[in-house]
Amino acid sequence: MDGLTGNSLAQTKTAISYLYTGHMSKQGLYDQLTSEYGSQMTVDEANNAINRIDPLVNWNNLAILSAKSYRETGNLTGQALIDQLTSEYGSRFTPEQAQYGVLHIDDEVKSSAIWN
Repeated sequence: MDGLTGNSLAQTKTAISYLYTGHMSKQGLYDQLTSEYGSQMTVDEANNAINRIDPLVNWNNLAILSAKSYRETGNLTGQALIDQLTSEYGSRFTPEQAQYGVLHIDDEVKSSAIWN
């Protein structure tokens, strides 16, 4: 994040904060950043923030963390868990990321592992 200043830095920090607290997919993060109930960023601001961090983020590990959370709070398993992870009303991970998350749900993954 060298060279970022002002709004760009603040928007990028906001995106990172959401990843730590919400274990979101890329689409879920975009939705949160642009939501009137979230950060209310413009489409360009949200896309720029996501594009800055995207190469650094391990979306598969975020899918694992999200799957673990759904299993603990919603007692979901198997296909129901994949459906929740990919749902437009859920986490909005890609099908591949959701399958990875469910397949590796018992792996030990710490929040710091969201970075490549």
